[in-house]
Amino acid sequence: MGSHWGVQVWFDRLLSVTIAFFLLQNRARAVGMKSEVWVLVVIFTGSIGLMLMLAQTVHLERKTSLVKR
Repeated sequence: MGSHWGVQVWFDRLLSVTIAFFLLQNRARAVGMKSEVWVLVVIFTGSIGLMLMLAQTVHLERKTSLVKR
């Protein structure tokens, strides 16, 4: 079993990724992304999947704002 510090680091990491995902989820849905797929991506890849989700969301937001102009 790991030290208490190690458990605390993993808990903090899990908590921060979960919070960030739920804050980003509304923006992603607004541009038409399916959140079910991204839940799996974030669960299996952690912060890498979260960064990919953020990048895709920003890309789609910019794409739709250019089309509206």
